[in-house]
Amino acid sequence: MSSSPSISQRAVVTGASGFIGSAVVRALLAQGWAVAALARPDSHLARLGGDVDRVTVIRGRLAEPESYRAALADFAPAVAIHCAWDGISGATRDSIAQATNYVDSLAFLDACRQAGAGSWIGLGSQAEYGVPDRRLDEAQPCAPTTLYGAVKLATGQTAGLAAAKAGMRFAWVRVFHVYGPGDSPTFMVPALIEKLLAGERPALTAGTQIWDLLHVDDAAAAIVHIAAHPDLEGVFNLGSGDPRTIRAIAEDVRDAVDPALPLGFGEVAMAPNGPTHLEADIGRLRASGWSPAIPWTDGVAATVAWHRARKEQS
Repeated sequence: MSSSPSISQRAVVTGASGFIGSAVVRALLAQGWAVAALARPDSHLARLGGDVDRVTVIRGRLAEPESYRAALADFAPAVAIHCAWDGISGATRDSIAQATNYVDSLAFLDACRQAGAGSWIGLGSQAEYGVPDRRLDEAQPCAPTTLYGAVKLATGQTAGLAAAKAGMRFAWVRVFHVYGPGDSPTFMVPALIEKLLAGERPALTAGTQIWDLLHVDDAAAAIVHIAAHPDLEGVFNLGSGDPRTIRAIAEDVRDAVDPALPLGFGEVAMAPNGPTHLEADIGRLRASGWSPAIPWTDGVAATVAWHRARKEQS
């Protein structure tokens, strides 16, 4: 009989209904952690599938700490992993409502402190760096150009200071681009796949931009790696460290669907102030013992297969 997880292997995760958060929950469970998911009362946690039965679900709203404080204390997490965030795409990235994430995140950190958690890990974003044109390490000065990036930066800085004053370990993981089965169709890779499977010709830029794409399961493995190693703290860039052009990305996705399908390169103008080179220097994480494990071509093939199966079932 396997033993129950020790107190050091007890984690609470916010955003467990989301793309990255659900992958983090699955990765924790696979490594024997006891996991609690803080979820809104109306959240179905569908991305967890059958794994939801292995999770302690705490119903509450981040904006209302009293709605979850007692249940969080009862679970007594050693580690908190904060993946939740409202407004990650489209016009919401420049909504003043982004500021609510700052307040809610700090309230959650304080509730975790009161519940006895010794570690708090939050998800930041490459948007904190602004519009770079080079490979980025953690020493790159931050100059966000969206309210999303600005509030992420402010949250990470303030949470880090609050955690230090509380004697808690703090890590802030700046996520670059993540892809994989279950991602929102508003993002590039799933949007491409859906259009190609529908027989449509995707309209694209010339495709000269350089992006760094990491499979969601590798991202989750990195976050759990940080959680499991109490000596890891501070800011970490999270990406594949293996960038490619948008043209190459689109061609690889197309080839995994059907190599004969056309792609509309040059049919859309590049955003005038958009990033041209988003690449993570993942040296800090590599030095700690983590590296991406899923090759790009394998990840794309599995993601296309997931979308194809979903289309056939609908």
